[in-house]
Parts: sequence; C-alpha cells; structure tokens
Amino acid sequence: LNVTASDVNSDDGDSFSVYTTIEYDTEKEMTCNAGSCTLTVAEASVIDQMGGERSVTFRIADSWDAEFSDGFSQSVDVTKTSDFVMVSPADGSFQPGSADYDFTITNNGNYEDTFTVTAASDNAWVASGSLSQDVTVAKDATETFTITMDVPNAAAGIVDHWSMAVEADNDASQTDSHSGITTVLFKSDVSVSIGTD
Repeated sequence: LNVTASDVNSDDGDSFSVYTTIEYDTEKEMTCNAGSCTLTVAEASVIDQMGGERSVTFRIADSWDAEFSDGFSQSVDVTKTSDFVMVSPADGSFQPGSADYDFTITNNGNYEDTFTVTAASDNAWVASGSLSQDVTVAKDATETFTITMDVPNAAAGIVDHWSMAVEADNDASQTDSHSGITTVLFKSDVSVSIGTD
C-alpha cells in the first residue's frame, strides 16, 4: 500500500503519522520517507478474516491532533477460500413413494460459497430435481439441502445403491462425497371386495 502525504506546516516543526486500515483488519502505521508512505501486508495475515474485495482507508494525524482520512476508492482483492464440513444421513428404508435424505453444509471458508451437489443411483431412484443442485452458504453459516428418492412400488427388501458429491465454487479442489443404500420397506396395502352373496 502506498500513499503520499504532506503538511503545510512541516517547515515550522509540525510532524505527522500516516495509518491505513484494510476492511475487517486493525489499523496499522505506515512507514514514511519524505512524505512517501508505504506498508506491506501479507495476504496470509488477513485472508482468514474475509475474502473478496475489501476497502482500504488512509488516515493522517499531525502533532496538533488534526486528522484527515479518506479511502480514495481503493480496495484490495483477497483470495476467496473454501473450507466446509458436510454431515450426511444414515441409510434409509422407505415405503414406495417419495423419500428424503437431509444433509447439512457448514461453510468455514472466508467468504460466501456456492456448493454444487450431484447425485446418482444404480437404479435411477434419485428424483430428477436432486440430480444436480446448487447450495449457497454464507460465511460461518450452516445450510440444509435434501436429496429426494423416488422409491418404486417394488418388492420389499430391494435395494438401490446411490452416491452424491459436493464441490465448492470458491475453490474447486475442496470436495466431499457420500454413498448409501436405499431399501424398499414392507408396505401393507390390501383391498377386499365381496364377489357373491
């Protein structure tokens, strides 16, 4: 970071200091040489605070407690990181019809992230709306998403092996996956009518 600062009373013994603040970080003093002030900030020291565009503010304070501050429309672009924890459900046994598996994603990255979820199964029981979906999770937040199965009216005990995968948008190398088994549950459904007296 670089800024040029001056004081009209410098020749009369007035002195000043210059500070800068990157949004979400603490104020830091700049090193000045003949009014040319610089400060080097390692991205590693601020990356965990917040990713994306972050505004920068400069402040000058002289020996008479006069102050001036301005951002001059400056900003820094901090790399967005992805880090998340997914909690997966246990295998399920369902009667024929619609059946849901609920997952949660906790976003531990430094910015809002969108996670792409894809699912498939050996017998194509994954409902069409669950084959691919996007889940947006705010920084330090947790969201729930659902994968729905269309369980056919098949014999009890028949199983379908299925799997899903998650990929983070801010850093595609951050992924997770889960596989499970869906079993058709016994359903008692009898209709009786009298044929003759």
